[in-house]
Amino acid sequence: MSYAVIDIGANTIRLSIFAIEKEKPILLFNKNQTAGLANYNIDGELSQAGIDTLIKVLGKYQKILSYYRTEKDYIFATASLRNVGNSKEVIKKVKEELDIKIDLLNGKQEANLGFLGISTSVKNLESGITVDIGGGSTEIVYFKDEKIEDVFNLDDGCLSLHKKFVKGIVPTKEELDLISEYIDDKFIEFSDIPKDIDRLVGIGGTIRSTGKILKELNVTNNKNAFKVYDVYYLISLLNKNDQETYKSILKVSPDRIHTILTGLMIFKKICETFKIKDINVSNFGIREGYLIDKIK
Repeated sequence: MSYAVIDIGANTIRLSIFAIEKEKPILLFNKNQTAGLANYNIDGELSQAGIDTLIKVLGKYQKILSYYRTEKDYIFATASLRNVGNSKEVIKKVKEELDIKIDLLNGKQEANLGFLGISTSVKNLESGITVDIGGGSTEIVYFKDEKIEDVFNLDDGCLSLHKKFVKGIVPTKEELDLISEYIDDKFIEFSDIPKDIDRLVGIGGTIRSTGKILKELNVTNNKNAFKVYDVYYLISLLNKNDQETYKSILKVSPDRIHTILTGLMIFKKICETFKIKDINVSNFGIREGYLIDKIK
């Protein structure tokens, strides 16, 4: 018995097919396509070109799924549609064109389901924060004694920041300064979370790509476990426009070449705010959490 999950993100749209063994999802098939829906957010609405791109990718995935005998297919969207004013119209259009129903998650649901996925794969979640830096939003969950204490949502991610502040492909020093000021203002609302947390468990494209890049650069031996000073080192290399670093990105995460630095600016601020030392990357995230929630 297998299940399909399609995750409509602000940067990528991903199709995953899972089997369920001992109440845990086992990944059988995975395909993602960079759609950059955040770039089609024009005056607060998803443009017609963005809607066409979404329908095209979902139609392609529909054909792939026609070759699989899945028990159930689930499709959900996060900030990609949550942050546009015409989300209801977009969802209706997709339903009319493809007979696909999209489940639109709010920020709190996204954070809770991400934590559910993480808690299924990571042991000894005593206290700390989970972080999901996506293309259009960032979710932070503060947990204690393996239970959620609070959920915080930042309505910006690596791609939306790039769209707001960056004119070229990679941000200039002046643009990074503006991004830094903008993030500082945003983080004032997170003052209620206890500091000195130490432990951070990450999911999402920015954090996973960071681990891959650090391993490719031989900064760490484990892409799923690294130190906060490794992150600062990577940022310094990118700020220096180090060509070997950008070549490493092109090898392991080419679709992140333009957004990795904007995502790292959010990541850096989170680490500074909560005085993080160690970073772990979970293999399970929102897709697994969403599926677990549905089948239960």
